[in-house]
Amino acid sequence: MKIFNACIAGVLGHGRLMEPPARTSYALHMNDPAIAAEADKINFLYDDNALFCGGTSHQISQGYKCGKCGDAYDLPRPRDYEWGGRYGRSGIIPRIYSMGSEIELTVQITAHHMGWFEYSLCKMSENDITEPESCFENPEDLLVFDDGTTRWDIPGTNVGGDPVKGGWWYTRMARLPEGLTCDHCVNQWRYHTGNSWGCDHKNDICGMGEGYQEEFYGCADVQIIDGPVEKPEEEKGLDIAMYCNEVGAGIHPHPEICEAYIECSGFANSVLHCAPGLHFNKKVSACDWAVNVDCNV
Repeated sequence: MKIFNACIAGVLGHGRLMEPPARTSYALHMNDPAIAAEADKINFLYDDNALFCGGTSHQISQGYKCGKCGDAYDLPRPRDYEWGGRYGRSGIIPRIYSMGSEIELTVQITAHHMGWFEYSLCKMSENDITEPESCFENPEDLLVFDDGTTRWDIPGTNVGGDPVKGGWWYTRMARLPEGLTCDHCVNQWRYHTGNSWGCDHKNDICGMGEGYQEEFYGCADVQIIDGPVEKPEEEKGLDIAMYCNEVGAGIHPHPEICEAYIECSGFANSVLHCAPGLHFNKKVSACDWAVNVDCNV
């Protein structure tokens, strides 16, 4: 299908894949033990919410193609955001899932411009130095949400706003394919925005969100095993959802671990860790020197 834009306009949207953690966003996950332990291997990216294929005009000049993880399509491979590229060479695989399980997919939108999300999964082989060209190209690569769909039209700005963490946070649950295991799979997030005026000439439709739109991507590295995944120590015996229902939205001390805290919102609840040697200080809602914190758990 050939689609043309009559006009490319509108303010840029921005966003990032937060769960599973995008490899380009590790700077925001330094309280995650799976990432912090390998911090010396990471090249940090600080505009990680702007992986937009080189910009809409450039993406159109490339036949509306994008790199696998948000780079401009015409860059040499491995591109910066891809496995083996500048921000994908740490070797970290921070999430392990059970085959066929339901997983949490969370995105932070920092500039909201409507549109839709899709997630795809690609199995890497031990000989792959970067994502193969075939990755994310087939309909069967799409993850299926808990309502049976593969594409989600995100709500407007009146839904998902989080004054604690900033921006708009959206979580969907998706089911991993039965029979798929991998030492290394790549989970791709695609955000097709919908705030620019354009035209889909094949269907003779013009309007906001039609035709070519700005797109954002993110890639996360995961492992899928045939068996149960042991819960992290900080989640054993603690029902995080119930705890957050009791204490409400905000940042709260972990009831069992001095060095951890819990971020509660209506869309994503997370157990996070302070840097080594620090405890969470509920008086200032931040990590602090242990001597300043009254923690008796």
